[in-house]
Amino acid sequence: SAPATAPIPQATCPIRVTPRSDDNLANIQAAIDRAASGDCGEVVLSPGSYEISGPIQLRSGLRLSGQRHKRTFSAIRPGPTFQGRALLQTNFAPETKERKQNEFYIENLRLDAAPACPTRKNCSRAKVDVGLWLENTPYPTIRDSEFSRFPAGGAAIRGAGVLYLKLMDCRLLGNFGWGVDLALEYAPRKLGATRPNTYYAVSVGTIQRNYFAGRRGIRLTPGYLVTIRDNQFEGGLSMIHAYEQTSSVLVIENNYFEVSATPQDVPGRGTIAIKGTGRVVGNLMTGPPKGKEGQYPGPAIEVLASASMTVEDNTVRRFDPGVRINGVPDPDRAIREHGNLIAPKAHVVKPCDFVPQST
Repeated sequence: SAPATAPIPQATCPIRVTPRSDDNLANIQAAIDRAASGDCGEVVLSPGSYEISGPIQLRSGLRLSGQRHKRTFSAIRPGPTFQGRALLQTNFAPETKERKQNEFYIENLRLDAAPACPTRKNCSRAKVDVGLWLENTPYPTIRDSEFSRFPAGGAAIRGAGVLYLKLMDCRLLGNFGWGVDLALEYAPRKLGATRPNTYYAVSVGTIQRNYFAGRRGIRLTPGYLVTIRDNQFEGGLSMIHAYEQTSSVLVIENNYFEVSATPQDVPGRGTIAIKGTGRVVGNLMTGPPKGKEGQYPGPAIEVLASASMTVEDNTVRRFDPGVRINGVPDPDRAIREHGNLIAPKAHVVKPCDFVPQST
């Protein structure tokens, strides 16, 4: 009879990575590259702390997941010798096959920007500005993850030219200084293009059920078909800003805002400040707690240079004015305003003193 042949070993899927006491960059990157090049496509990080010396490059078709054991997360942090701008990044060139086919999924991870050092002297040059960098990236999904301790001028998530974004059930915590939790900006269509305003910052995005605890929340320049719904914002005043460029069909709905501090990085701008078309509906906004300040001397909701905007059924407390409309020639016609509950001593103002810049 023919000799028995040994069974062919099956590839392990998902590919699992365990934390090492030294640099984990090569270990994680090798697992990602292997998963993206094969049929598996999934990498799981065991609970623990992963110190890295440089950015991890995400690949198309990848699912990167962490695990939890009691209070231990899968946490990625910059090591003492970290060099780079982000912990995780995509860097796909525009108008390429890789970009058009790209999609990835991140869940259950903690991205911590504080260097893993006993003292600051041990890693004086280690610095990370961004947790997740998205560049010309369609179909990113980020769920049930935590971002914390990013420096002034940094961001938990920063991107340019993002398509079909899903950011859901995440915690964006305690940035140092005036960092932004989520900053999405224009991206050029081609490398070296002279006109940067080609792609929207984010097109067709869902930002839902997240917790924002920094001084600044979401900054879009601009967005198209973006829904910001059922989120909780605490701690800052500049929480949703999309006023530098005209956004289209921006829906801000059923969010909770609790302002606990009065400093603001953009003087005179509202907690929600938007320019373009869309809806601000069903939000609950409460200003600084009663005390010496009483209420914040600035708008909770500000609409700038809009041709069509719905602002209705919002509840505003301890802001004065509650709603401010600027730069609209006929605000009663352009702004549909109905059913807002504005607390006593606050009011709606329509000064029409904002003149849009010509483009």
